[in-house]
Amino acid sequence: MNKMKKKEYIEKILKPILDDIMLMLSLEKPEEPAQYMINYLQSKIGNVYGDVLSTNEKNELNFLKEEIKKYKNM
Repeated sequence: MNKMKKKEYIEKILKPILDDIMLMLSLEKPEEPAQYMINYLQSKIGNVYGDVLSTNEKNELNFLKEEIKKYKNM
């Protein structure tokens, strides 16, 4: 990927993800768009990378989710 040009990276990697998120945001119109985007991306990671995450990485992800909830409720 180091040899991939910025424009190519944006078009091939980022744009499809951002297009999906923007579509879902426009359809759902969540009150907290940032949290919605986090949840959306986490669901995609689980679907795409769920089998390749180590147990430690899954535990860390769950820990961070709980930390987000704590700070959100402050």
